[in-house]
Amino acid sequence: MDAVFVQLVQTITAKHGKESLFDSSRFRSRLPKNAESRFKKERHVLYVAIDMQAPEEIDAANELSTAKQALIDRMRGEFYIDEYLAKETIDLLALVLRGDRSLQITSAPSNGYNSSFGATAQGAKRSGSPTKWKKLWIAIGVLVLLLILIFFALRNTDERAPQEAPIDNEAKVILI
Repeated sequence: MDAVFVQLVQTITAKHGKESLFDSSRFRSRLPKNAESRFKKERHVLYVAIDMQAPEEIDAANELSTAKQALIDRMRGEFYIDEYLAKETIDLLALVLRGDRSLQITSAPSNGYNSSFGATAQGAKRSGSPTKWKKLWIAIGVLVLLLILIFFALRNTDERAPQEAPIDNEAKVILI
């Protein structure tokens, strides 16, 4: 997880107490405005964890590793969050609330995005960036649209072919 985001969460909890993590609206109000655009993915997954009372469960857990795994499974099952993202978020909460050091912190983004959430190792395999898939689907859509336009253009050329209208001799006399 990005070191800047980790420090941001640690600063908020140090300044306002760990209870600020127990209510997502309070935490959102304390998050600096510049962090809203930079850490979109991290914020979203953290808000989901806060809304499902993960900080309270981590804070009250007797066996931290069991509680963390149950929360990760719950995030995957109920909210369809990738296991790696869920693990990083739960590890962040455990670090801030209990001092657990199992979180992998990166110092700089290594994947070209604003943040490296999910970019550290631990076997996470990515199948390309979302923008690559979007560009591919746009290209396919444009190609299909062009094929449809060409099909209709060729089909309508037969219907629009100039036809000679029969000229009536009587109409010819009137025109002269």
